[in-house]
Amino acid sequence: MDFGKYEKYMNDRKAVTVENNRRIEKKFAECEKWVADNLINCGCVFTNHSELLQKQSFMIWIDNGISISHKI
Repeated sequence: MDFGKYEKYMNDRKAVTVENNRRIEKKFAECEKWVADNLINCGCVFTNHSELLQKQSFMIWIDNGISISHKI
């Protein structure tokens, strides 16, 4: 096994993972800002947010004073 090629592969893979995480954080921050600016008494749900963003959606919670519900 060529250690140099393996090390390069692992470094490239780590760089892709770091970039994907950065993009997910950026997109989720955009979602949080949109919810805060456009919806009253709502917030983003962090459960499975990276999977939902890959499907181009996000989940919010809605508190109407009586109950809390979730919408995607």
